[in-house]
Amino acid sequence: MQQDHLIFTELVLQPSAGEYVVIKNPTASDVDLADYYITDATDAVNGKYYYQLPGGADYWSGSGSDFIVRFPDISLPAGESLVLSLGRDSDYYSEYGTYPDLYMTGSGTDTMRYAVAGQPTIGGSPNAKLDNSQRDPGAVLLGRQCRHGAGCRLPDLGRHDLRCGQKRRQRV
Repeated sequence: MQQDHLIFTELVLQPSAGEYVVIKNPTASDVDLADYYITDATDAVNGKYYYQLPGGADYWSGSGSDFIVRFPDISLPAGESLVLSLGRDSDYYSEYGTYPDLYMTGSGTDTMRYAVAGQPTIGGSPNAKLDNSQRDPGAVLLGRQCRHGAGCRLPDLGRHDLRCGQKRRQRV
C-alpha cells in the first residue's frame, strides 16, 4: 500500500554526538521540504506548542536541549530517504565516518534553518538534542506549515515514540 506522507524510518539516540533521524518519502512524487519543520520542543507546563508557530507566539520552549527547525529549500525525491543529524555535522562524521545529508548545526549549506528567520530555535547544547537519559524520552514531530497564514495548525505528518537507539550502519 502506497503511503501518502513522509515517515521516519530510523531514530537513533545513542551516542549523543551521533543522534539522527532518517526521513523517507514513500510517495510517488517528490516532496518540497521548504515548508517542513521538525521539533521536539513542546512545553505543556508553559503552554508552548510547536503547532502555534503560524500564530507567531508560544511555539518555542526555549529549552537548551530542544529544537524547532525548518528544512532548507530542497526536495526529497519519491522513494528516497535522507539522514538528518540532530547535532553538528563534524560530530556525526566523527561517529560514523560519513556526513549526513542534513544537520542541525554546522557551517555548510546543508544546515537546517531556524523556524523563524533571525530567531534562534535550536537549544544551546551542541549535541544532546533528544533526551536519551530517560526511559521514555518523548517524541519527534515532523510537520508542514500551511500557506494560509496565521492561524493555521501544523499537522503531524509523523510521530514516533523514541524508545530505541542503535549505532547507524555505515553507508556504502
